Amino acid sequence: MDYISSQQPYLIGERIKHSVELPFLALDIKDNTCVPKRKVFQILHKHEEIEFIIVLKNKLHIQTTMSEIIVNEGEGAFIPKNVLHVLNTYDNCVCHAFLFPDLLLVSALNNDMYEDVKKYTENPMMDLVLIEQSSDEQAIIKKLDLLSAIAFKDSHESFYKFKLLATLYDLWFTFISSIDIDAKSVMPIQKVQGDRLKRYLEFIQLNYDSSISVKDIANGGYTSVSECNRIFKKLMNTTAYEYLIKYRIHKSLELMKLNQYTISRIAHEVGYSSPSQFTKYFKRHMNVTPTAYIKSIGKYAGNPI
Repeated sequence: MDYISSQQPYLIGERIKHSVELPFLALDIKDNTCVPKRKVFQILHKHEEIEFIIVLKNKLHIQTTMSEIIVNEGEGAFIPKNVLHVLNTYDNCVCHAFLFPDLLLVSALNNDMYEDVKKYTENPMMDLVLIEQSSDEQAIIKKLDLLSAIAFKDSHESFYKFKLLATLYDLWFTFISSIDIDAKSVMPIQKVQGDRLKRYLEFIQLNYDSSISVKDIANGGYTSVSECNRIFKKLMNTTAYEYLIKYRIHKSLELMKLNQYTISRIAHEVGYSSPSQFTKYFKRHMNVTPTAYIKSIGKYAGNPI
């Protein structure tokens, strides 16, 4: 299962088990659903695996702490490992996503080859890569189409794993031979702003249950309040305080599903000094009171504490 650890500042996607024969995950994304189900879908998250995406219908919005792209129908995207990102689907969007560790491409024992792979998978200046329908990148799209066709076939089909591996190698070679790594790298200012945003997010996600202000968040990123809000507005399209509220509401929903706490206790656990203050923000964002929400999910029973 995907999880949030108290020791981790971000939502972390479940690592694909490397003990299995082929550590590879194919996701079928339609509208606002993901199969197999991933709790991190549509939430800011990162994972150890690299990710390729191809959009089959409509378009997909992908955002990181450094940039954002719109992936239109017939286009693809590449997300390096450990890049914080969120996927937002448009109406009737259909896309396929493929996650796998970069070690599947080459053994770490082969240092020279692995260093070449890491130029793309662990490059701090590489962020989202939009794979367009241009003449140079069309070959990558064709390989993604082929991977999509193979990945969603019966895994018990003869030589399935061989076909899948061969297609992954072919896709990777086509990708690195077609992409201009310098042109796809982010600007230094984007890297600086992205690093600051990560520090803000880390501070919020480690201190949301305390009484914190925007000034505290800004101090957590070693910047002024105005710079903090400017970066949030530019990269997250919201203010630092609004993000804090949304994150607290998100955490309160998790507590409500546990069926263990009163509204007063939940309010305290997510950083609000009074139930009325928590209720005001909850209703504003969820269009329903906390009590009504709990009743709607049928979880309010037993002896709350």
